[in-house]
Amino acid sequence: MATAINVQSSCSAEEWKARQRLAACYRIFAYLGWDEMIFNHITLKVPGEDDAFLINPYGLHFSEVSASTLVKIDIDGNTLDGSTYPINKAGFTQHSLFHRELPDVHAIIHTHTTATMAVSSIEGGLQPINFYAAAVVPRLAYHKFEGITVHEDEGPRFLASLGKKRMMML
Repeated sequence: MATAINVQSSCSAEEWKARQRLAACYRIFAYLGWDEMIFNHITLKVPGEDDAFLINPYGLHFSEVSASTLVKIDIDGNTLDGSTYPINKAGFTQHSLFHRELPDVHAIIHTHTTATMAVSSIEGGLQPINFYAAAVVPRLAYHKFEGITVHEDEGPRFLASLGKKRMMML
């Protein structure tokens, strides 16, 4: 069984602050019910390290994620902080692509809420039938679901689907 390591003493103050904020984000998502078992991911670039980001350990629910359990990995999937926790290959495949190809993106959220899964299943997707939807529709891209994202060759299609937008539904 993997255990949390003492990362606070081995990381910069900026990284520790980022870890705390990201862990709080996970807890807020859990509180709001914006999680689904253990198959969701929120990543954050490590301040001052362009090719490193923090990701949740595979097997922990959002409500269990802490600053110390977050895993620091590089863009190639190498663990950088000595964590023994595994990471979800699908989470790594998607997030490393976007962190590598979109340098202005510092945080990425991938979640399966009941509402977004329902909208993703409807032909035509989100419809601008109220104020909130109308505000989102112009910023929203779609990508045809190709199965669990573990194949790097889907990356160019992800980027093409996203274009200049910053939200995407599969």
